[in-house]
Formats: sequence, structure tokens, C-alpha cells
Amino acid sequence: MEAEVAGEVEGVLGEAALVVTATTSARPVLPERVREDAFVAAMGSFRPDGAELPAGLVGSAGSVALDDPEGAREEAGDLIRAERAGSLSWEEIVPLWEALNDAPPDGPVVFESVGSTLWDLAAARLAFAGELVR
Repeated sequence: MEAEVAGEVEGVLGEAALVVTATTSARPVLPERVREDAFVAAMGSFRPDGAELPAGLVGSAGSVALDDPEGAREEAGDLIRAERAGSLSWEEIVPLWEALNDAPPDGPVVFESVGSTLWDLAAARLAFAGELVR
């Protein structure tokens, strides 16, 4: 695997099938559009006032999965904001353990992690093995 620093995220998203955000940002760090076959892992937004992903990206995802359904309503700033914006309903969200068995959806997959490192590792391993990325 090769990696390089990109000056502007918008310039490389068309090439990236795996996008990982790991910031404590209070505002989105990605634009609303990514590749249709992208797997977006938002790992840094673990507070209700944090947001790495815009509501439009979350709302346009083919699937939204999360690692901790119990904690997400209190901690997942990306999902809280998307729900408030009317882009997402909590009923649409799939727990990660169910998403791993589903067929790939039409549109990007958004994985929201609120702190379970083991699920982060499992999602990354499957993504690299081609199980979650078409």
C-alpha cells in the first residue's frame, strides 16, 4: 500500500476507495461527495459537538454502520448532526456486526466509530480484504 500527503482532500477523493477520518474536529473535514464505492470510517468524532462528516454525506450513504449503538446517540456527533438536519433516521443505521454480513450497498458505506477499537480493526481488515469495498 502506498500513502502520500495530499494538499487538498477534494483533489484525491476521486481516487480513494478507503477514507479514514481520525480528528477531533468540531466541523466536517470531508465534502459531501465521495466515490460511490467508498468506505468512509469516521473514527474521531466521539463527542456530540464533534463532526468529521457533513450531514449530506451521511444522508447519501448507501449504508451507515456503527460500532456502539448504545453510545452513538450520545456521542456520535456526525450522526447526531445528520439526524437533526433530517438527513438520517436512527432506524436506518445498522450495527457493525450486522453490516459485515450484508451485501455491499449502492453508494458509499459510512462507518461511525465512537470508541470500540476492536471494531475499528475488524472494519479496516475487511475493507482491505475487499469484503466491504466493491
